[in-house]
Amino acid sequence: MKKSFLINSLTYFAVLTVFISEKGYSQVWSSIGSGVNSNVYAFAVDSASNELYVGGWFLEAGGIPAPHIAKWDGTTWSSVGGGMNNTFILTDVRSICFFNGDLYAAGAFDSAGGIQVKNIAKWNGLNWAPVGAGLNKPVHVLQVYNGELYAGGAFDSSGTIAVNMIAKWDGSNWTNVGSGTDNDVLTMCNFNNNLYVGGYFTQAGGIPAYRVAKWDGINWNTVGSGFGNTVRKLYVFNNELFAGGDFTSISVNPSQYISKFNGTSWQALPFPNEKIKDFATYNGNLYVTGAFTFPSYIARFDGNTYFPLGPGLSWTGDCLTIYKNEMYVGGSFSSVGGGLPNTVGIAKWNDAVGIFENIVSVHALTYPSPFREQVCFSLPKFINTLFPFRLSIYNLLGERCILIENINSLTYQLQNIKLPTGIYYYRFQNKTGSSIATGQITSE
Repeated sequence: MKKSFLINSLTYFAVLTVFISEKGYSQVWSSIGSGVNSNVYAFAVDSASNELYVGGWFLEAGGIPAPHIAKWDGTTWSSVGGGMNNTFILTDVRSICFFNGDLYAAGAFDSAGGIQVKNIAKWNGLNWAPVGAGLNKPVHVLQVYNGELYAGGAFDSSGTIAVNMIAKWDGSNWTNVGSGTDNDVLTMCNFNNNLYVGGYFTQAGGIPAYRVAKWDGINWNTVGSGFGNTVRKLYVFNNELFAGGDFTSISVNPSQYISKFNGTSWQALPFPNEKIKDFATYNGNLYVTGAFTFPSYIARFDGNTYFPLGPGLSWTGDCLTIYKNEMYVGGSFSSVGGGLPNTVGIAKWNDAVGIFENIVSVHALTYPSPFREQVCFSLPKFINTLFPFRLSIYNLLGERCILIENINSLTYQLQNIKLPTGIYYYRFQNKTGSSIATGQITSE
């Protein structure tokens, strides 16, 4: 007698981390070697050597000592000159960038490679060195603008020079940026030949500037009416300026966690349920990460909808970057992908073969399973059947074995199919080609 039973495939994401494409399938979340042992806050890619530098709160990378900064070459972790330390407070690296051929790292530390520094240091590939007199309090962000290195943070001086929350380094000296801001600077980016700055502040250069301001190289300027709370990240995507953060309003108008600037004013966008902390552009799409729980701390955003990346992260994401055509995420999480090993604080996502196509956490019920010559699919009631959709079934080589067009019912039965014994994957697609349900079936 043939054994039949129901499979509730809503548990799919807990056990299966593959998505189907016309080109095949791929495991999209993976670890970075044996990973690091704590939080990651910063990335920088060395375009000359094609290596990734990682900064954060961790003390080890790949099982070797790497206090707060490490290097990944795509295969192996290595330390960076003995890393950072701090005599008085917790140590971390919060921002990394390249300037004039050297690597600059900033955060909260008073030594780098055993050399006394103040919250910022530079690495020439062999040794760490101070950056002038440094900055007297933690540095949150570094950005190159008009041939100079800008630093933003909680500081107010460099040696005897007053630099309120933002300063610039020309390769020899620190100087102020106008009169600076009245509170912490957390993010900076270049947009339309200006430096845009965000953070906690409500003034920049002595003028009202609520959590965002613009520096044109000479003067500070307002950027629309500003925000009601913290701006944590400014980012340019498709020639538009995006802001993410803790805010729930633009001036007096509602706008939660994400907004877009049209050159005159800020535009509210659909938002997740908590703050956004970073953006990235990957394969032409905009990705976000942060403290939101739906989707789980990371998502692809198409301007209207947030699409999950499988099970996502177990906790907050803090930073994103692209390295060797994969998207790296760093943060405060303990795992990704539903429990993938060696993914404390860092992991990578790969959709380089086009495997991510509006996939949502929706799967059909399949009956019977394992099947022999027939299998029934039952789709969730909320799926729109106004337009027909198609069903594809793939083998373990990613080859499409079956294609059924013009399905217009939530239930569908395949009959008289003779597939060799094995595991197969199904995908329902709408008229645009986007996946509306995916899952696994077994032929016996």
